[in-house]
Amino acid sequence: MGRRRGAAEALDAFFRAGSEAERYAAAPRVVEAVGQPRLAAILAGTRERIGPFEGVEERPDGLFARGPRGRVAVAGQVDDEGRLAALYVAGRPAARSPWRAAPALRAARVWSARVVWPLALVAAGAALWTAGSAGEWLDRAAVVGFLLVMAFGFKAPSATDLPRWARWALAALTVASAASAVRLPGRPRGTVSLWGAVEWVLVAALAAVVASSRRARAAETVSSPLRLPLDPGVWWVMQGGGRWLNHHHVVPEQRWAVDLVKLGPDGTRAPGLRIDRDASTYAAYGTPLYAPCAGTVVRAADGWPDQAPGRVVFAPPAGNHVAIDTGREHVLLAHLRPGTVRVRVGDRVAVGDRLGEVGNSGNSTEPHLHLQADRDGRSVQLRFEGVRGRLRRGRRISVPG
Repeated sequence: MGRRRGAAEALDAFFRAGSEAERYAAAPRVVEAVGQPRLAAILAGTRERIGPFEGVEERPDGLFARGPRGRVAVAGQVDDEGRLAALYVAGRPAARSPWRAAPALRAARVWSARVVWPLALVAAGAALWTAGSAGEWLDRAAVVGFLLVMAFGFKAPSATDLPRWARWALAALTVASAASAVRLPGRPRGTVSLWGAVEWVLVAALAAVVASSRRARAAETVSSPLRLPLDPGVWWVMQGGGRWLNHHHVVPEQRWAVDLVKLGPDGTRAPGLRIDRDASTYAAYGTPLYAPCAGTVVRAADGWPDQAPGRVVFAPPAGNHVAIDTGREHVLLAHLRPGTVRVRVGDRVAVGDRLGEVGNSGNSTEPHLHLQADRDGRSVQLRFEGVRGRLRRGRRISVPG
């Protein structure tokens, strides 16, 4: 038996096909799912962007269809016979992926949370205790206020990069900083500097933004509360809430989506400072996912590989996923672990049926569950049984066993 052809070779054969018959031979499942006219339009659009097809190029950030005028990112799956079984083509010419730098950004974020941020708070607290006047104290307190708003409001740096003991230590530092106010009665009054006043305006504005984003609500919510589809344990809302607390907000279908990560025994979603670890070291990875509602499966995908944590190569945004039609809206669970999706399009599911496992496939930099609901293409706000209030960034949810 010969070597099984990989995705790059299958994509190359598909793009080189010169007729409908050759295209069908290279990718029968794709042709049947999409149709020859639509595929012809995709190929024509690709040729318009890159010129005559020259080949599929493998790069660190994915596969690219190459031509004399440039490259377009592509992704594919192959069946057991080495033919193209799934195809995904970028909607615009490929550029250098910003996630190529994600490992460095992840490392900087973790070091910021565990080293830089605590040191900054210690220094700011010490400065408060040594302030020579009330005005000087207020100037320096603005810096502490900014650090607290960023840490507890925007969750930057992420609280889940800090072990539980470190969070308690930071809380103690915050209390110690505030306690410096006891020295003010014996100090000169002084005046607040112009820069100090500007800092306080900035802190107030940021606090108002956080409050507004936490209170934000959609015009519509899901027709019936969903059941949390998660495995027992403590889960943290990584993205959720209004515009400034939820990066999904710019996409109409995803505006009120949430990203959820599981926390391990030490209160972090992944231990240590390493960013090149295997996905399985994340607490969420491989945990079971269950149907949050009853309905019919209208989309299901499996077989897309997991991304390496901290780096994204081109792939379908949702990766492996399941979408359920409740009769009123579509509920999507995305970024599932490859090989774990248990349902197919057309299946009926009941609340609590097992759908798959948390993974890191698609447009995902770390293992998590992306959950959204949309009605006629417009995102609606999620509601869950037994969960009061909105799922905004930084909220912890305990799922009972």
